[in-house]
Amino acid sequence: MRIEVVAEKCNACQLCVKKCPYSAIQIQNKCAHILPACILCGICIEVCPQKALSLIGVKQQSMDLNGDLWVYLEIQNETVTIPSLEIVSKLHFLLQDYPHPKKIIGLIIAKEVPSLKNYSQLSDIGLEGIITIPSLMDAPLENKAIALSSIIQQQKPLSLLFPASDEGRDLAPRLATLLETGLTADCTELSFDPRTHLLVQTRPAFSGDLMASIVCPFHRPMMATVRPHSFPVLPLSESSKPLSITVLEDHALSSEMGLPLVLEKEPKHSLFPPIEDKSIVIGVGRGIGSKENIDLVYEFAQSVNAAIACSRPIVDHGWLPSELQVGMSGKSIAPKIYVALGISGSVQHLTGIKGAELIIAVNKDEEAPIFQVAHVSLVGDIRTLLPELKRYLIQEAK
Repeated sequence: MRIEVVAEKCNACQLCVKKCPYSAIQIQNKCAHILPACILCGICIEVCPQKALSLIGVKQQSMDLNGDLWVYLEIQNETVTIPSLEIVSKLHFLLQDYPHPKKIIGLIIAKEVPSLKNYSQLSDIGLEGIITIPSLMDAPLENKAIALSSIIQQQKPLSLLFPASDEGRDLAPRLATLLETGLTADCTELSFDPRTHLLVQTRPAFSGDLMASIVCPFHRPMMATVRPHSFPVLPLSESSKPLSITVLEDHALSSEMGLPLVLEKEPKHSLFPPIEDKSIVIGVGRGIGSKENIDLVYEFAQSVNAAIACSRPIVDHGWLPSELQVGMSGKSIAPKIYVALGISGSVQHLTGIKGAELIIAVNKDEEAPIFQVAHVSLVGDIRTLLPELKRYLIQEAK
């Protein structure tokens, strides 16, 4: 892809030079020239009064900033999930400094939206409207994707964000393919570029060694899945407004489409409880010394009704499975108490526990970086300190 300048149309007005946020255009010989710093944001194409610039090598759909911000609100046990609420709350915070009027709209597949257990909370965190399609409740995922793509093409939202749950990770890429737009998977941060006003979607890359910030300037909607527990759920500082609910007509699709048929679903079994929803999580790092100490920590976690998690080196060594890994290349969690045993405190790991209310760190190295963020720091051997920790955690749980 590249931006081409038609020399015959360019009158060297320098408007593109002034508007380029990356200083990637110069006037040479009375004509605009594109420099290597260009990221193909397309602002110069929009502002050129002579239409002397064009994008070559891409199927360009849209570069405008029209449309609202949609969030797919996932439902579990008649409740909108916390990861869905986190995205709404984050968007509301970001819109405080956004120059174009936008609404945050929830996309829900449910029958009686007002009867959801946390329905009243939706407007309290910034949601302004709901679009619901009850007819898709029992539809196969493939049917949902096709029906939703039709709705999105009609409504034209600016962005569409999903929780990075099992459902979101399955549905979002199907939709992105049907809509011929991009998708940033497993984001841990969202922001708006103050110059282009595009949604900046940040996610770990290269096994968490690099953070990549991704924009989608040429296609709509801008889509992403967002890792759970990446943001807090914050109530509005001002009064909330009543939600508007739009119930769309039946979008059921023909059963003659030849779509796959799911014959059976079998839950995945694990020896370890899930770490996302536990109020106490015990994190294990390579500072515990040996694989044999994993059994000791596991017994300790069971005795205080806690889940066990780990840092990346533990997974790399094969001591614990990857679904227990916390950090940039693992999961983000927000427990009431996080106990870090033998964890040094790398930036990659700290990213995954920033939502924890209380961090207790145990490490032999008194210079360990984890102590800089821990609320309680204990220097010593885990075998010596675990009994005291057990008494403290049992007391806290009462």
